[in-house]
Amino acid sequence: MYEAKVEHETDTLKADWQRTASLMALLANCHRNPKKSKPYKPSDFYPFAESRNVEVGIDALRAFLPPSEPDLTGKDDTDAREQ
Repeated sequence: MYEAKVEHETDTLKADWQRTASLMALLANCHRNPKKSKPYKPSDFYPFAESRNVEVGIDALRAFLPPSEPDLTGKDDTDAREQ
């Protein structure tokens, strides 16, 4: 009996999250720029979905780095690292 109750609660939780994910996708699609991004799907917001492994190149990490400023002193950075 306990297993049936746990299974029912799990199914209810997943159904609630499916409904919530659909609403989140609807809201995100209302506010997205259609020229810059693709439409969202409910599976993009569903926490019980199977994880997707996406491979990206090293260039994707540049988005997280601060912009580099040009060296105005005329010195090479290797000199500063050696000291």
